Amino acid sequence: MWLVYGILTTLAWGGADLFYKKGADEKQSLTHLKTVIMVGFVMGLHGLLYIGHMAAHGEAFEPKSFIIYFPVSAMYILSMTFSYVGLRYIELSVSSPIQNSSGALTALLCFFILGQRLEKLQIAAVVLICIGVFTLSVFEKQSEDKQRRLKGET
Repeated sequence: MWLVYGILTTLAWGGADLFYKKGADEKQSLTHLKTVIMVGFVMGLHGLLYIGHMAAHGEAFEPKSFIIYFPVSAMYILSMTFSYVGLRYIELSVSSPIQNSSGALTALLCFFILGQRLEKLQIAAVVLICIGVFTLSVFEKQSEDKQRRLKGET
């Protein structure tokens, strides 16, 4: 069953980018905030349903969890806001891979700041992701330079 949930999550995550880009209208200054509010509403609703599910199955919920999780949640909402602002000005094909490489950045921060160890496979994954993002930036720069030359903006 986990495979089905994994595939559904992947499809939903990929489809979400399309809706984010569609909702990011350059002519309207507050579209990014509308998107943040709607995503926050859905995430909040999911959290409430999960708390209800826990209560229905006899699992204890401690209110101090809200206080502990609040900084994480606040940083995630802030990152979403920056992300949606950026979607108004950046190509989705560029922004999405960069944003979705946050796991590699997290692994590096855990290594350098928290002193945690990375396994060889984890190191290989982080290196491949970093190479991919760097290569994407090189190709995007070349494409942009080519378009400028064609328009005579050199």
